[in-house]
Amino acid sequence: MRPTWHETLHCGDTRGPPGCSANGAIAAKTTGLPRDLDQNGFVTDLPMSGAPDAPREWAGAYRAGWQLIAAAAKRHPRPFWIALVGACGFAIFTVASSWALGRIVDRVVVPTFAAGGRIPNGMTIVSALGIYLLFAVLRAVAVITRRSWAGRWQHSVAASHRSDVVDRLLAQPLTWVRRRHTGDLLAVADNDPEAAISMLPPLPHSVGSIVLVLVSTVWLFVVDPVLGAVALIVIPMLATSNIVFVRRAEVPAQRIQDAVAELSDTIHETVDGIAVVKVLGAQETRCEIAFGRIESLRKAKMVQLRNQVFFDAGLELLPASMTILLILVASWRVQRGAIRVGELVSVVQLFERLLWPLRMLAFAMAALPRSIAGRARVEEVLRAPIEPRPTALAVRDVHNVIELDRVSVVHTDGRVALDGVTVNVRRGERIAIVGATGAGKTTLLHLLAGIDAPTSGSVHRPAGVHPALVFQEPLLFSGSLGYNVTLGAAADNEAVDRALESASATDFVGDLPAGVETLVGERGVTLSGGQRQRIALARALARKPPVLLLDDTTSSLDPTTEADVLLALRNPDVAETVVLVAARPSTIALANSVVFLVDGKVRARGTHEELLATSPEYRSIVSAYVVDDAASGLING
Repeated sequence: MRPTWHETLHCGDTRGPPGCSANGAIAAKTTGLPRDLDQNGFVTDLPMSGAPDAPREWAGAYRAGWQLIAAAAKRHPRPFWIALVGACGFAIFTVASSWALGRIVDRVVVPTFAAGGRIPNGMTIVSALGIYLLFAVLRAVAVITRRSWAGRWQHSVAASHRSDVVDRLLAQPLTWVRRRHTGDLLAVADNDPEAAISMLPPLPHSVGSIVLVLVSTVWLFVVDPVLGAVALIVIPMLATSNIVFVRRAEVPAQRIQDAVAELSDTIHETVDGIAVVKVLGAQETRCEIAFGRIESLRKAKMVQLRNQVFFDAGLELLPASMTILLILVASWRVQRGAIRVGELVSVVQLFERLLWPLRMLAFAMAALPRSIAGRARVEEVLRAPIEPRPTALAVRDVHNVIELDRVSVVHTDGRVALDGVTVNVRRGERIAIVGATGAGKTTLLHLLAGIDAPTSGSVHRPAGVHPALVFQEPLLFSGSLGYNVTLGAAADNEAVDRALESASATDFVGDLPAGVETLVGERGVTLSGGQRQRIALARALARKPPVLLLDDTTSSLDPTTEADVLLALRNPDVAETVVLVAARPSTIALANSVVFLVDGKVRARGTHEELLATSPEYRSIVSAYVVDDAASGLING
């Protein structure tokens, strides 16, 4: 894992401090000024503002842009500097080409058309044209160098941003990720890095434009101080227009990035739950929500577009006016004998060539607000403190593989999921966790698995013991069945076959056209619910976990398949220790010990027969499951 940030933002709470949205750190609207860079080229100080939409001062925006560029150049220096050298070469050879053109006019064109003129000798023509051609070729090579290496730099920076975001998300514990909207995280991993580099493609050209302006200005002053002074007029006017545009465009750019994240979240939820939407006839409601998000994005883009229209109009009008003024002044200077005709032609041509580079500089400035907004959202993920992962103490009894000592879990909304629970899981034991809906069964499994930390109390586990948890809703990835079992881990075919056999998946996998190499769609949509559960169970068993945790994993299986799975789980070679959330009496029968939860507390613990005899509440719940199973059998029959 590569290190990314040193400093932290305190946006971990779901409510967030001022400047953080309800999503917490991800969707917080940062408007402070980035200041210092850390060793990886990222800013280390990003103050939060209590007014999210308050624009930066223009100096602060340019400072943020400079730091963004410095970070990108520091991260990938080689393509940046090569592109910059190409851009500077383009500027120098552009001025040289204009000088060579003026030389052709003075030595070839003017003598030919002057009164009583004559065609210059061939050597003069060849040398004049040869010098011009040489500079043109060098200028073309510089353009190729600048464009190719600028593209490499741009895409390398974007790839680094995405890699950093993915690394950071995977480094955070599951509880941190759960507090964020999936669509928002997707936007930060995909759209925001693209936005953050939007000003980088024209940047080398823009730097070359600055060099071009400086070299051109010096050369114009050498040719004629009056022409140099006229050319200087455009620079402060262009700078002023850039400052005005950046100040007006920054807030709309931030709103666009936030609107994109909200729209991504809405679309993701709708697509992910498309079956529910269709079954419940909620298409119209989801469309209204999506259209609202789309309208918010449209309005934000229209504001940005209006600013861009006026800015582009100024870019067209200002240089054209300056060109006309320069032609008039240069013609007057020729008439007075201060400059030659060739110098007039070279000056006008040079200024015409200045127009596009100056526009590229303006385009970079126009993209600056969007880049700052995208980078700020990426920063908020990368700078969010990595929350501590749940840690476990050493077990106090060597016969136990996991010990929970008076653990409690309180959610951020104040709901108590577990209250003072003490449970010891002994090696080789089969434990069933039974309770009504909302009793805390899944939360208890998450503590045992080590993916959640208790609010109070302690978890004890031997070093090197990593339980495997099979969730109630199995998730398969787009790929082959074999990959979904191994998830890229080293495993031989024999181990995969044993895992599939223990999960009673061998028969249906063998009937598929390509066996374990059969491709399944995203989330395993081409498989039934029971088939997905069996593949998820095989994925856990392939790792030979010391503790297997099952969150009602057999709920989608038919009774025959469930019986085969439970029979396999009795074998210690398949799973040494098993803790499972159970509902059906057939599943509870696998366990030699039952933990009965009521409202987050352990109400009773013992064998199934003991609890039936001593706990009316337990007997009532189990009886309800028996009735439910009988009713389901009648309906299915």
